[in-house]
Amino acid sequence: MNKTQKVVLYSLGGLAALAGTYYYFRQRKLNSSSYNYLLNQFKRDFFKIDILKLANMQFKFEQLFIKATMDESGQTIIERLQYKGNKSEEEMLKIDCCSQHLKSGAAYYECLDCSIVRQEIAKSNKKSEEQCIYLTVCEDCFDIQKHKGHNYTRHQASNEEIFRCCCGDSAFMKKESFCNKHLGYQDLVKVFDEEEKKDPRLWQQIESFFQDFFHIAFDTASILLYNTVMGQQNKTKSIQAHLNTFLGFIFDKINEIIELNKCSMVFFTRLFQKTLSKPIALQLERKQMSTEFYRWRLTILKQSQLNTDLSILDYIMVFSKLTDSKIDQNIANLLRNLIKVEEYFRCYFSERFFKFIFFTFKSEKIFIQQLNKEVFKAILPPLAHMMIEQVSLMSVFIHLVEKLGEEIFTPLDLFNEYLETKPPQVLENDEVIYLLFNICFEMLKQINMLKIILPKFYKLIIDKYFIISYRMFIRNSISFKKEPNKSDFFISNIDQVCESIHMQILEPQVLLCFINIYEGILLMEDENLVKEIIPYICQAFSKITLTAYLKLNELYEKDICFISLSLSFVIQLPLLIALSERKMFSKSVVQDFFEKNFKYSIRVEETDSQQEAEKKRKENKEVLITSILAILNSFITINTQTSFFQEMKIAQRKLNLNSYDGQRLNSIIAYTIDYIISPQYRIYDFFTLSYQLISLAVKDEILHSNVMLYHKHIAFFKATKQSPQLIFLSADAQQNTTQMFIDSTPFINVFFNNLELFFPEFRQKDLQNIKDKKEANNEIDQADKQEEKENKEDIKIKEINIFDKVNDFEVYKQNMHQIIITIIQAREREKMFIKDIELFCKSCLHYPSNLLKYAQEVCKTKDNEKLTESDDIILLQQYETQYFPKNFLRVYEDIYKAIQVLQSKNELTIYPYIGTNNDLQGFFQYQIDLIERILMNPNYQQKLIEQITQDSQYHHISFFFSIVIYFTLKFLKSYKNSENLNEETSNNYKEILEMYKNEETIKGLKKQIEEELNLSKKRLTDTSEKQILKAFLDMLDYINDVQKIE
Repeated sequence: MNKTQKVVLYSLGGLAALAGTYYYFRQRKLNSSSYNYLLNQFKRDFFKIDILKLANMQFKFEQLFIKATMDESGQTIIERLQYKGNKSEEEMLKIDCCSQHLKSGAAYYECLDCSIVRQEIAKSNKKSEEQCIYLTVCEDCFDIQKHKGHNYTRHQASNEEIFRCCCGDSAFMKKESFCNKHLGYQDLVKVFDEEEKKDPRLWQQIESFFQDFFHIAFDTASILLYNTVMGQQNKTKSIQAHLNTFLGFIFDKINEIIELNKCSMVFFTRLFQKTLSKPIALQLERKQMSTEFYRWRLTILKQSQLNTDLSILDYIMVFSKLTDSKIDQNIANLLRNLIKVEEYFRCYFSERFFKFIFFTFKSEKIFIQQLNKEVFKAILPPLAHMMIEQVSLMSVFIHLVEKLGEEIFTPLDLFNEYLETKPPQVLENDEVIYLLFNICFEMLKQINMLKIILPKFYKLIIDKYFIISYRMFIRNSISFKKEPNKSDFFISNIDQVCESIHMQILEPQVLLCFINIYEGILLMEDENLVKEIIPYICQAFSKITLTAYLKLNELYEKDICFISLSLSFVIQLPLLIALSERKMFSKSVVQDFFEKNFKYSIRVEETDSQQEAEKKRKENKEVLITSILAILNSFITINTQTSFFQEMKIAQRKLNLNSYDGQRLNSIIAYTIDYIISPQYRIYDFFTLSYQLISLAVKDEILHSNVMLYHKHIAFFKATKQSPQLIFLSADAQQNTTQMFIDSTPFINVFFNNLELFFPEFRQKDLQNIKDKKEANNEIDQADKQEEKENKEDIKIKEINIFDKVNDFEVYKQNMHQIIITIIQAREREKMFIKDIELFCKSCLHYPSNLLKYAQEVCKTKDNEKLTESDDIILLQQYETQYFPKNFLRVYEDIYKAIQVLQSKNELTIYPYIGTNNDLQGFFQYQIDLIERILMNPNYQQKLIEQITQDSQYHHISFFFSIVIYFTLKFLKSYKNSENLNEETSNNYKEILEMYKNEETIKGLKKQIEEELNLSKKRLTDTSEKQILKAFLDMLDYINDVQKIE
């Protein structure tokens, strides 16, 4: 071919190529122009069409997607989206996570050895809460071979739990324990990057399509918000329904793409982090110098602008007020999977949710059919449930602290605001309260998290939780004008009663927050920080307590009766004393705590002399103690103004039990009693221990006044002639007083898993015990022989002197022994195992730990072999006739039945309610100090004797009086054998002794008992009541001994 021919050929070829290029770009321009035209038409028609015809727009939406992703190769979008990598279809199927929703009744497992969160907690000395679940694996995913030798537990999901299977999620579960179907998404990023290189234009087209449609959705949402602000709700409602359908198209398409190509999950994590490519009328700006808790303000601009600050995910959060529940659930399900793909996106999602949580909060009215009315309901999207899980991850938490700083506590601010402004409503399960509180609650569970936030934000944290506890005190209460027929109030205001009662479930969690904070302070082992934090906590404690006291006074001046079910800011007092003093409780320790930490007063001025300043500080401390006492006295169980449960039962009888309100009252009574006394919640324990400790701090004139619980039953009883209904209050006060004196479980439960942390003396003694046991190993044979010899004899335990120094470590062990002995004695079972004891212990112990160790000291197997968890156990011979009901008073009705069981089993005539030993074993020093301080007062004893011996149609001798006289006699005997008594104590001793040596007193007591015995024979079919009276007669035998004291 010659040169001319070549030139002609190249020219023709160039022209052809040029023509092809021109045609290609012309077609693209026409296609782009056609797409934009159709997009604008779709937007215009979609929001004008009748809502019933919106489904017809689905076809046009699909046409637009095809148009947007058109390719000159002729391949369909489905063909282009198919995976083209090297992995097989089976391998791609295994790149997955489970996420199965565990519905009520579904079985699931938690493996402590495979849980990432539990392993993180295990690195510190802080014990994780036993009731918390940190890993859930469904039954299908749990491969028992992969958990061989692991510590795992099988659970059953309840209605309240919202769990999903974690299999495949490496943030929560170790990879080697994944099931064969779910190997996680960790390889997905690499796979997608390879896919994207093969067809980059496809992913650019898909991004442009979703940018266009998200822009339309968010721009329409801006108009909706503007109409709402301007009060044009008639326009809003119609557009909102169209918007939700529009968003439904978008998220359905996203799910469809992910179904076609799993790698696209990586694409969407990146898309959601990008900003909109087109201008929008909505802007978000940070408030300056705002006193409001939320720090962002939405602004609708007159002219649209590009916004480079907000990502697509931000807009989804900000506009979630406008989305319906179906769209909320679709978004949550999508994001729940996307956050597992990349760790950074998990952190990014969590950060944006915390930042814009206020905008996700919405409310609506729902119709309650039983009441035939609409009520307010607050809502947080399902995303909030995800946050409770995510914030427990250390990587997420660190990211939040770094990016948000103190804004990490925004959910607490919203929670506080909600508690203060929430309109009255009758919904029993308020999910918003649970979600808001628990999102921040998760941050306080791990010591490594506390080490990060406490040094930086301890003032903020302490202030917020004290404010929450105060708001709970006010909201979780019932207040009404004092009137004769209080039951009528409960009937006419049942909605208020229901709302208050059903908010009380938060109280144990607020207490757990304080526990976690105080544990974190100690576990950080930074003494300088501890010295800095404790005064601030005491200051916050004082401030909130005095605020609550003023509120109570304000109500009482208006003649309003106030009953509260939430006192967490006050009943955390034992934790605060333990944190400050680090010594076992006693009268001197408690008084030193108040003296040391509450000397300050805002009333002290620079011009005051030292004497005047000290006087003011003392007054300030006394006002604080009085305030604490007044708040404790407002608690539902000991409130002096009404017997809540008696009034509720009267109201229940007035209503038809089968009616809706009748059933609600019935559930309220049952639920509240369980909430108050159940060791699971520890409300009884914190309250009782706080009341015991404050009783050691108050002045004598207050302690022996009718303000105190210990005197209320006397005051009520004297007034029964004028007001017979007060007999119920007198009986309630007697029961509560008995519990204050002798129940040791409140201390055990309050410090059930942190005893050694708060009281170093327990740790030292425990170590010494271990050393002693090692030294005793050489003498085991001799000890066994001695034990065998002792088992053949009746064991007589030496009576202790009350003024001997109490070994609290031994007392703790004695209480555990007594609980185990009493449980075995009270159960009519041929066989008893450690698991059975654990189950029955839950009636008085929050979490029965180390039971095997304690059981080995009082029990044996039938073959006298070493006790294990699988053995059938029996009591050692010296304990077979012993019984200690003092730690079961919260379920005191069961004591009567248990004594009958013992009588039939052992053919014994009497079981004193204080216990079978003639000493005060099992009483901590603070209990002995309390008993001594109250009972060894002549005026108190005189009132008791008058109450017992006076004639009254309402008089009823209970085991309370047996216990009081028993304690009195024990103290009198101990006083006789004690030296170095001060003058006041010695005088009191002599005066009380003379009372019990008085023949008239003895005669009156015996007469009252004989009358009660005669009445009992006529009115009782069982012997429980008679046994109480016989126990009382047994006490009179001790009186004869006291009469012989010189």
